[in-house]
Parts: sequence; structure tokens; C-alpha cells
Amino acid sequence: SIIEKEVDDDFIGQWPLEKGTFTLGHMLQQQGYKTACVGKWGLGHPQNSGAPNKQGFDHFYGYICQVQAHNYYPRYLYRNHEKDYLEGNERGLTGPHYAADKMDDECLSFIRDNQDNPFFLYYASPIPHLALQVPDREMKTYEQLWEETPYQGKSYLPHDKPRAAYAAMVSHLDSFVGRMKSLLIDLKLDENTIIIFTSDNGPSYIGGYDRDFFNGSGGLRGRKGDLYEGGLRVPLLVEWPAKIEAELVSNHVASFWDFMVTLAELAEFDMPEGTDGVSFAPALFGNADGQEEHDHLYWEFPAYGGWQVLRQGDWKLVRRNLTNKKKNTLELYNLKDDLIEQNNLSEAYPEKVEEMLALMKRSHVTNPNFKIPELGDN
Repeated sequence: SIIEKEVDDDFIGQWPLEKGTFTLGHMLQQQGYKTACVGKWGLGHPQNSGAPNKQGFDHFYGYICQVQAHNYYPRYLYRNHEKDYLEGNERGLTGPHYAADKMDDECLSFIRDNQDNPFFLYYASPIPHLALQVPDREMKTYEQLWEETPYQGKSYLPHDKPRAAYAAMVSHLDSFVGRMKSLLIDLKLDENTIIIFTSDNGPSYIGGYDRDFFNGSGGLRGRKGDLYEGGLRVPLLVEWPAKIEAELVSNHVASFWDFMVTLAELAEFDMPEGTDGVSFAPALFGNADGQEEHDHLYWEFPAYGGWQVLRQGDWKLVRRNLTNKKKNTLELYNLKDDLIEQNNLSEAYPEKVEEMLALMKRSHVTNPNFKIPELGDN
């Protein structure tokens, strides 16, 4: 990410969304929804085209920049275009105002204020993440349970009891979900409110988080920053009491670019042509026979050596170390038989490799700001 500084030493954020981008927020605004984003936003700043209030959100509260979001006792958060200064916070190890508390309260206020309107709340919760910071009142549940090795803060803030801190952050988020559901019940909105809970990537391995202790990858290979299943595969929980059967389980393979078309179907919006998404609404309703499947899914990532991944059915092709030709690897896995990606079948199925490489080539679109040199300008 490109980071610049304002004259007052604030970060102005990552590459902004361009003016004219049609977002999920815009779509739901057009359908009469009041929209809010609370939490972490890394797609622009009030000074440029990517500001959340310019990208489909009537209301915003939280961190504008990814870097600012690595401390949970910030000097300020943004409320729309203005800074909400948190008196007494000095961006240190602790302080009087925990950012997640402020954001939780903002979410609940938005729900109360819009209980008589259709509303869409996108809560990009910054926890659990890094740094490991949580109020002392929430540490008490866990701080005597496990042996601890203090984290010295090589890349993030230090913590004497990193396991307890991480567990307490998870519990904080769990508690908020409970508070939100209780509010929806009190307002008699629970039956016809859709709650979607998911994560953006697999577990980290830095900053004091103990992935092995918490079994963060669930036995899968990989973690945040790579494109094995441990880095890509995340849970998705959806609740809509009036429409979705409780405890329904689906094995449908979806990705994040499917959310917009799915919510368009649920909100009865005519989705523009040209999207790569496939609605997974049929899967939500238990209609496996009516669920369209992706022919293939494609990911690429310029960091961590450069990655390309393509999944087609149970087959998954992985290309690694694309920024270093001497270390390039080509791996083929059948996830049905080998979910932990240990048995490389690339030499046994050369025709399948060539077929999937061709799909990779067609799927790749050059980003002039983040090029992977080995891929060229397809």
C-alpha cells in the first residue's frame, strides 16, 4: 500500500476507490436503504475519491487507514469527514477509550436511529487483529488460564499475556454480536433482519498471535498472506429467521465478489451486467439443485513472493514465488481427496495443468500499481 502523510502527520490512507465506482452501498441506497460503514476502511480518505461517504455510505465511523487501525487506543476516529477526538488516548498500550467499544456503540445507535427504515450496516470490526490490546476488565476471564510467553513487540505492540489478550478480543466481538441481536429482538426487527458474519482471510502468524495454540487454520495448510486453503478458506454464517432454515449447512463454494449479486437478489435489485459474482441465495434457502456454480475462481497476490491460484471444481492450481523465477513452483491439488494440500499432482496430470494455466492467463488483468513481473501485461 502507498502511504503518505498529511502536514499534521496523519495518514491519508491506501489507494482510493475511483470516482464512479458502483459499490454495494450505492446499490442499497438506490433501493431506499440507509447505509452505514463502521470499523476499518482502507479504500480512501475524506480528501480523495475513496471516502466512504462518497462511496455509498450515508454514515461512517472508525479508522480511515489500515495503518491507523493497528492501535486500539487511537487519538481519534473519523465520524464521516470529521475527527472524533478521544480525550486521553495517546496511541499507547492502553487508554480511556477502547476503539472497539466506540464502534460497537455507534453500530447500535445506527440501528436504533433507523429502526423504521430499511437499513444496511457494514461493520468491518478491527478485532481480533493486531495489535493485541483489550481492556483489563475483559482480560480477567483468561489471564490465569494458560502459560504465557510475553510478546516483545518486534512488529506490533508488546503484550505480557498474548494468548489471554487474543481470547479476550474474540470474546469482545462475540459479546457485541449478542448485544446487537438483543437489540434487534427488543425492536422487533430480528425476524426480518439478515445477519452475515464472516472473515476476510485466514489466521495471522505475527504480532504475538499464537496460531498453533488456537488452531487458527483448523488443520489446513497456510495462513494469512498466502493462498493455500488456510489463507483463503473462511467461515460464513447467515441468519434470517423469517426465511432461512436454522442449522442449514451448504458446501457451495463462494467468494467475496458473490456478496453483491447475492444481496442484489435479496433486495430485489436488477444487478448490472458485467459482474463476476454468482448469487448464493439459492444455497441460503436450501435449494442446492437451483444453485449456480462458478466455472472457476481466480486469485492473485503480489506480496509474499507473488501468488496465483485458480480453483475449478475440486482442482486447485497454485503458482508461487512469481517474483523470483529461480524459486517458481507449480502445484496441483485435488481438494476432495487432499484438503490440506500435501500431494502435488502437477506431474501426474499435465493436461489439467495446461488447461488451468490457460484459464489463469485469461483471468489475469494487469494492475499498473501492483504488477507481478512474471505475469506480464496479459
